[in-house]
Amino acid sequence: MSNPSVHSGLYSAVRGLAELVDRVLLDLKSGLATERGDRRRQLGNLLVRVADTSNRDVNSNVFRVLVRDSSKGQFDPGAIGKQLLADDTGKDSIDKLELLAGILEIERTSMLARMRGR
Repeated sequence: MSNPSVHSGLYSAVRGLAELVDRVLLDLKSGLATERGDRRRQLGNLLVRVADTSNRDVNSNVFRVLVRDSSKGQFDPGAIGKQLLADDTGKDSIDKLELLAGILEIERTSMLARMRGR
């Protein structure tokens, strides 16, 4: 696989996760998280998989490394994932998801610059 293809695939995966995080954040802030629980559960399951170090899924492993390196220990994907699955979210959960959204935005921007050769 060529370098541009690798970057393109990773960019798409990061962008997709960022969009899901943004949607869930909007749902949580607007009080619609229960009505739109499918997105909350999807993100919760993904974050639980990311936290599972025995998981062999490539996307989960990439996201695990990205979050670990970027958050400097401030973000525990497994804990947030479990809170989302249990519909036990509050201000702390929203703050952590906003941290994740920021991490993903920085990474997405960086990937886009690499794809453009900058």
